[in-house]
Amino acid sequence: MLNMVNVKKGHGLANNRENGSFNCWGATLFGLGQIDKLYWVRQGSMENFLYKETIEIEEKDLKKGDILALYNETEGLIHTALYVGNDMWWHKVGGLHSEFTSKEKVIETYEHYEIDYTELRRKIK
Repeated sequence: MLNMVNVKKGHGLANNRENGSFNCWGATLFGLGQIDKLYWVRQGSMENFLYKETIEIEEKDLKKGDILALYNETEGLIHTALYVGNDMWWHKVGGLHSEFTSKEKVIETYEHYEIDYTELRRKIK
């Protein structure tokens, strides 16, 4: 479930040179309330979370807290973003920056990786 308090906190910290030491996967998990502090999450840990905890959905069924996962053939998972509603996604973009933007802009930022993408939702337990 989306935790907007964490999203706003993460967004503020991402754009602060002293506190931006986390990646997109840490931002995604923090925004979901899955972790209680921001840090660099390893690729394997995020891939494991997505594999075990999410299901693929169709774009027309998007809800707040859904995840956009970007992949490429050689590196596997390369990026994630969180759907925050109103056609907007939040993601950590590199070292010291995060943004609220459209899905198209998220994809455009990483298109040089020759990506594929999917939308995912947390499984109901």
